[in-house]
Amino acid sequence: MLYLSEERLLTLCRAQKSKRNSRFKNRTIIMKLRGFFAAVLVTVLSAPSFAGDAQEIEKLRQHVLTHTTKYYRESFGKRRFENSVQIHVGRLDPRLRLAKCDNNLAFKIQEAPLNIHNITVRTSCEGPRRWTVYVPVTIDIYADILVSTRALQRGDIISEQDLDYRRINIASMGHGHVEDFSRVKGMQLKRPLKPGDALRMAHLVKPKLVRKGQTVVVSSHSRFLSVETAGVALDNGHLGQNIKVKNSRSNRVVEAKVVAPGKVIIATR
Repeated sequence: MLYLSEERLLTLCRAQKSKRNSRFKNRTIIMKLRGFFAAVLVTVLSAPSFAGDAQEIEKLRQHVLTHTTKYYRESFGKRRFENSVQIHVGRLDPRLRLAKCDNNLAFKIQEAPLNIHNITVRTSCEGPRRWTVYVPVTIDIYADILVSTRALQRGDIISEQDLDYRRINIASMGHGHVEDFSRVKGMQLKRPLKPGDALRMAHLVKPKLVRKGQTVVVSSHSRFLSVETAGVALDNGHLGQNIKVKNSRSNRVVEAKVVAPGKVIIATR
């Protein structure tokens, strides 16, 4: 009978356990390699096989440009589009493999509500071999807009000397810029502007020509008679606004339209 010391027995057990662990690790590695090569094989086999019938990437970009040009020409009108709008189709990865689909393309322009400088054109093939790509497009829109010629302070009344026209790309500016001085003449700034700042309608308010509690001249005109009297404004009022005014003599409250600083007119039949 063979007798083994306790130390020898422990050594043999450790060796046996090490062999089992080694075989387990080897099996795990083999399984992972099999999974990796299977994934590569699936990818290769599922890749498009239309080497001679692939969509030309540059031709696809031209289709996107044609569609986008048509869309914005209709949106802006032919004259303004030709004078103000420039369109640039972004680059696509030349390794992109798509089935040829020149005659079955569908487009959908996706733009942000206040920024059409960078848009995306969803381009889809609706033919037998369908695909979809998102093509980046840059839109530049130029306009002559009003900018400040000097530093302007809050409360300043706008005059022609304060502003000048400058041609600027407004595609990413959102709404509210001003292209016509008559829209802002005589209006009051709500915030300061630095030289060169673009003027926006949000920067402006109609100035108060009459203030609540102010003594005003109240005019009343009829077909045969014109009368002026003093009154007290019961509201603030800007040009063209109807406010309540109390006649200083009769204490009668009437509605009158602000027509000038400190002056209102009662409309009579």
